[in-house]
Amino acid sequence: MNKRAKMSPAYRLPAACITVTKVDVAFTSTGVEPERAIEVFELSAAAIKKLAIRLKNRIENGGYKTSPCAGIYSATTLCGTTDFRQTRTANAADPIWFIGDLHGDLAALKALTEFARRQNERDGLSAPTRLFFLGDLVDGAPFSAEVIAWIMKAWNNKPRLEQEKAEMTQPPPFEVMAVIGNHDNGLRFVENDTGGEFVSSVSPSTFAQDLNRRMKEGHREAWKQFGCAAIEFFEALPRMVMLNQTVMVAHGGVPHSDVVIATRADLNTPQALGDFIWNRLHETAPKKIPNRESHGSQVGIKNFDAFVAKLADTAGVAFSPKIFIRGHDHHEGNFKRYENYKLCSVLTLNAFTVNRDFYGQKYRDLALLRWIPSETDKMTLFRLRFQSGGLEQIWRVLLPERAKGNIQDITP
Repeated sequence: MNKRAKMSPAYRLPAACITVTKVDVAFTSTGVEPERAIEVFELSAAAIKKLAIRLKNRIENGGYKTSPCAGIYSATTLCGTTDFRQTRTANAADPIWFIGDLHGDLAALKALTEFARRQNERDGLSAPTRLFFLGDLVDGAPFSAEVIAWIMKAWNNKPRLEQEKAEMTQPPPFEVMAVIGNHDNGLRFVENDTGGEFVSSVSPSTFAQDLNRRMKEGHREAWKQFGCAAIEFFEALPRMVMLNQTVMVAHGGVPHSDVVIATRADLNTPQALGDFIWNRLHETAPKKIPNRESHGSQVGIKNFDAFVAKLADTAGVAFSPKIFIRGHDHHEGNFKRYENYKLCSVLTLNAFTVNRDFYGQKYRDLALLRWIPSETDKMTLFRLRFQSGGLEQIWRVLLPERAKGNIQDITP
């Protein structure tokens, strides 16, 4: 037997070379600066496969019986509503990394979290890498369960009491925040004569389909417990988060013009909460009429500006954000700044490596945003650009029988 035949399959798995560039993004639009190349690193198909297997085993061994939010949120905590957070002075230099819609893409999750962790180490930061996910964690690529399992595990690593913090020998590698997306919000479990099944109110609903398939293949109770824990986790996530009276974060849009906002409590009405998840922002239209019948409601520029102005006059809020970070809409390059929004800048961010549509490029480069709370006027956009053919090789390894290039071809 020759030496090549003796190599383990993992040894021969390809790795994609990624070139990273960065550019500062000012809170107020001042033109586009040139991007600067800062690093080249590799994303290994073997590492992704190993991670997928480890997470699957954790699920089937009963590692997700309850939501990690169960021990963090209480009846007095804003749970599943809006959340206002102030970064502690001690954390003002620690970045928050924003990651857009993953849609079950484990390759994107691995690449983005690994880069963020490495960049923090290069910057001499020893605290956990803080990640903020923009929702739509599931549905699309075929690893929704593994993506949620990773995020829930990272969330569960949070020390919940000061005593726990004192007893930790070393900090966890990641600290996770998130808002809910419309695909996350759509998942349900319904009882029936066969023991129940997962369903979803949105399409595509590949996470529900995948959970049902895996329950039939074995470890039914473990997969049921995991899916139900994921539903609890989603329901506990805030619909909108305000950070440091500067940064507003939601998956979709903002409450439309027909939502009366006079107090902070008005931000937590069913209509307002639904709009944070579902509304889209039209890039050029001054005004749009509310249309929630088909979850296709759009907000115009003047509608958005009016909402931001309301916040400044709303009791218990009384500030106007400088920048709004969202997901929901999918753009070339996984990032877009809506240049016509001037009162409060709008940045849309996604994070998946394969198109979810029938048109356009098959494979996508990645993007993520870094915000350092002590910097009150800018963020940094990092782009992860894959070598030609690199992503295709990785997906052929992850799903050799289905990876034909389009997301419809690689979903279960």
